[in-house]
Amino acid sequence: MSRKLKKELRNRWYSELDFEINRSLKKENWRDKTTRNARWPQHPFGQTDSGKIDFRGFSFREPSKYHQLFNMDFSYSYSLHEITEGYGMSRGGSFSYSIMEGCLFIHAEMPANLSEKFTDCDFSNAVFVSTRINADFISCNFTNAKMKDVLVGAKFINCDFTKANLTKSAIQRCHFENCNFDNTKFSRTDISGSTFVNTRPSDAQIAKCSSADNLKFL
Repeated sequence: MSRKLKKELRNRWYSELDFEINRSLKKENWRDKTTRNARWPQHPFGQTDSGKIDFRGFSFREPSKYHQLFNMDFSYSYSLHEITEGYGMSRGGSFSYSIMEGCLFIHAEMPANLSEKFTDCDFSNAVFVSTRINADFISCNFTNAKMKDVLVGAKFINCDFTKANLTKSAIQRCHFENCNFDNTKFSRTDISGSTFVNTRPSDAQIAKCSSADNLKFL
């Protein structure tokens, strides 16, 4: 069902609409971060059944800076690095110096860079590949997320990593507080220098890490 849904959601973004929205993302103005959804005035598909602004299946072609996004659904979205007729070169998506609250990225292929702050966001079943993360995540869901080869320097509070795959990721000097690591894969993961407050991976999980030096458990 998810493959069929992904195809349907991505195909509904006809070229003119896709290109118009992505071109608007090229603008970079730090003042936009003071207003919710300032650069997302168009809602071509309205709201989802759960009341989120419906951007499911959207293709991110441009790096995005200085956004404050609220209550938006980017499930099944993805990042493009390619030359497209009628648009030109797509440089791939990212969210830098951005604040997000109540946004969904379920089954999304995550952009290359994420920085600043994410609150009550759902990344379940999302795929992170060679992603650089430098952000605070508060009450976020990473259940079944694939975070392979990810470079992370971040703070995670009240986050759920149940069955997440952190294989070969560099999660150095991170702060984890009240997080869930049930059945999380730490194969060849570097968690050195990280701090765990009211939570910890199991001894078996730590043993599978490539490096787990200088850990703090509080």
